[in-house]
Amino acid sequence: MSSKENRYRLLLELYPADFRREYTDEMIGVLMADPSPVRKHAASLLAGAVTARLRSTLEGPEWRRAAFTVQLFGAILLCAVALRRFAMVGAVALFEPAYNRPPFAPFDVARAVPWAMVVVATLAGWRGLSVTAALAGVIAEIAAPSRFYADSPVMLLNVFWIVMGAIVVLIASTVSVHGPRPRGSLFVVAAGVVLATNGFSTRIAYPDYLGTLSLDGNQSRFAFTLFLLLTTGGLALVGVFRLDPAVRRRVIACTVPVAAVFPLVSYGFGGFLEFNSRHPDDIQLLGPVQWAALIVVPAAAFWTAAGLNQRLERSRAMTVVGGPAGSGGLVGSGGLVGSGGPAGSGGLAASGGPAENGGSIGGSGATVPGDSRPET
Repeated sequence: MSSKENRYRLLLELYPADFRREYTDEMIGVLMADPSPVRKHAASLLAGAVTARLRSTLEGPEWRRAAFTVQLFGAILLCAVALRRFAMVGAVALFEPAYNRPPFAPFDVARAVPWAMVVVATLAGWRGLSVTAALAGVIAEIAAPSRFYADSPVMLLNVFWIVMGAIVVLIASTVSVHGPRPRGSLFVVAAGVVLATNGFSTRIAYPDYLGTLSLDGNQSRFAFTLFLLLTTGGLALVGVFRLDPAVRRRVIACTVPVAAVFPLVSYGFGGFLEFNSRHPDDIQLLGPVQWAALIVVPAAAFWTAAGLNQRLERSRAMTVVGGPAGSGGLVGSGGLVGSGGPAGSGGLAASGGPAENGGSIGGSGATVPGDSRPET
């Protein structure tokens, strides 16, 4: 084996095992026939490996059903987050003197309207509109904190989990298939209502509330706000756990990238956040590696969660095949269709089944003639 072929085979090891068994020899032949160096094809082979693994991991109708659920649930919660900001500003305008009222923030509306459109379009089955509205929502979620990026990059990091959630909803809207309203939708709607009214109700109860969770100052305000947020999370979790198990596992995998942002920002950007807070006159901006980490780490987290779900389902499928129905599982020598099942020596569909030797399904799989009945 030449060193060139060996390098190609090492690259092909990145592909799924099923793919390698079927296509390795053919691909090696095509690649070796090309006199170009290996590095010319390395990038395309790597991209093909990622695509093949994603396809093998995300195949099946359950993923499309899960994408529909993520699209709907995510849009409801993102709309609620945007309405929470708007309600908080509205409460200030309602109860504060005219000279102290904040200016109207068009971005608060620009972030709420697209997600409301995604909810309506998703339920109506208007896929083109839902994708367009989700794209507009992603742009609005990125543009709103980016206004202050040069002066306060920390603000973008603090809301990056919302940006990541918007990206997940956009991706889900491109691959989802319309279906019946998912179980648990009403709980997610209730969670959205609680979240949307959180800013308004807390501002009324505590006029100095600025929308942040901080132990500084009024601890009862912190407890009240935390209670409302935990109520929101609890209702959303109930909605997710009411889904079918296969869909639920995939929906949870889709939330992993959003959850991964919190430890990534807290621990991976801890020094960056501390430096900017201590040196307001010498603000550091995010570098290329840090931007890449904000994308690669959540993507890797999703891939890991989806792969673990795939292994879990394969393990369960193997358990069913070789499960409690004898050594052959459901279809085997001791299963429901075999020689040693519960219906005599032939299972339900064997020569010793309920119809004995004259049953409707014989050992050979055909109807047994009537002359095999016991003589009278």
